[in-house]
Amino acid sequence: MQTPLFTGTHRIHLQEVGSTNTYLKELIASKDLSEGSAITASHQSEGRGQLGAEWNAEPDSNITTSILYHPKFLLAEEQFLLSRAVALGVREFIQKLLPDELVQIKWPNDIRVLGKKISGILIENSLAGNFLSTSVIGIGININEAMRLETAISLHDITGRYYNLEELYPVLFSCLEAQYLQLKSNKKEAVKKDYLKHFYGLHQEVNFTDTLTQESFIALIAGVTEEGKLILQYPEGVVRFIDLKEVRFV
Repeated sequence: MQTPLFTGTHRIHLQEVGSTNTYLKELIASKDLSEGSAITASHQSEGRGQLGAEWNAEPDSNITTSILYHPKFLLAEEQFLLSRAVALGVREFIQKLLPDELVQIKWPNDIRVLGKKISGILIENSLAGNFLSTSVIGIGININEAMRLETAISLHDITGRYYNLEELYPVLFSCLEAQYLQLKSNKKEAVKKDYLKHFYGLHQEVNFTDTLTQESFIALIAGVTEEGKLILQYPEGVVRFIDLKEVRFV
């Protein structure tokens, strides 16, 4: 079993909590916590995804955690680098458990297997001047739950196995820590390159829906900007830089 250096070495496990991210942020406000401190929960009743989307899961079935990092080495405009690194860490963790499957990152940081979502990530940053100060990294991974949504999938759905969550947490924490330390050692270009290497739909034409007009369209995914905007190239040659929730993958 992998042993992380500091991620998850101080860990608080809760039977039930509204949101692990909210709990960790409230804890940070009341006491000093060491970097890598983690909250895990058997059940999260008010789980949140990007832009307030709900994330609900069966009790004791999935990985639900929030981790504290202090990426003070990153400028505010570089915060999407942290999102890339975390997505890479979660992707690597899932790839270890599914060595024969294609595990990809779907913009901005969902993890996708067999065309379905297996993990979601929500990162909430605070700033000190021009630099990041604290980052609360919320991660949900579908492990043992039989998923009811056609767009979602779990490890159990794929392998038929049931997993011991307590054995999986240290592996996840080690994968995350390795990516975080790579970023901290200023290997930013390696993180960017690896992120694009595993990026779903890169240089391919993909079907989208405009969330404002509900119109469907096809565009080529040309990449991602430094700030994390999706770069889409339309058949007529027009290029757009897309913010989160402006489009939906079909």
